[in-house]
Amino acid sequence: MLVLLFQVARCLSLKSIPELQNLCGGAAIEQLAVGGDPHAFPFTKTRTEGTTCDFSFSGVRSQAEGFINSEREKEGNFHVKIFL
Repeated sequence: MLVLLFQVARCLSLKSIPELQNLCGGAAIEQLAVGGDPHAFPFTKTRTEGTTCDFSFSGVRSQAEGFINSEREKEGNFHVKIFL
């Protein structure tokens, strides 16, 4: 998960925001999410039933990558590929 958050933060250029420059990707995303609208983006929830944490992050990665690319397309920017 840490690699995924790092890659998403990098794709979003979060280090360019002065108050986030010294934070790792996960901490930067968490700081931005505090007080945010949990329904602002149409991501599906990761399966959380059961007693284990066995699930793949590829679905989360695909959703993040797709959303970032659709937003960049609207702005006329290039597509990104998140590698894990």
